[in-house]
Amino acid sequence: MVPQDRNQATGNRPAEAELPPDAEAGISFWLGDHLRDEWAKLSPDERLQRTLRLHRLRRELQRLAR
Repeated sequence: MVPQDRNQATGNRPAEAELPPDAEAGISFWLGDHLRDEWAKLSPDERLQRTLRLHRLRRELQRLAR
């Protein structure tokens, strides 16, 4: 059997453009589930601290982007 493309011939992972259209949605779905499960394990105080840290990081990134 002849490989269909260079990636298959070399055993390299396909380029992003070659991924099936639903691959990104599947990854996002899994990541969302994983994060939701991890978030549920945190205490209310830990959730507040992480939320505040994320807001500070977002503001800092916005400041640096200017």
